[in-house]
Amino acid sequence: MSQSINSPSSYPSRLTVPQIRARKGREKIVGLAAHSAPMAAVLDPWVDLLLVGDSLGMVVHGLPTTVGVTFDMMIMHGRAVMRGSTRALVVVDLPLGSY
Repeated sequence: MSQSINSPSSYPSRLTVPQIRARKGREKIVGLAAHSAPMAAVLDPWVDLLLVGDSLGMVVHGLPTTVGVTFDMMIMHGRAVMRGSTRALVVVDLPLGSY
């Protein structure tokens, strides 16, 4: 069976910022949030972008707001999502006050 040019497995390597930017206004870009390696592995074949958002503080860690999310937490979850994905561009939020 031949692969469609737009099928998830037709991308040979991880998408890059320039590749995503080149698609702006021409093709739809699919992005979803992921906070773990297993979730990244499930989503990776079907999305262009995986966001590791500071909402993980509330969703994963049970914090009342995102204010308590640390840089170390974002690094840990960002690394997990990178390990679980091979194709999607991974974008990691900076926690409040880190910039």
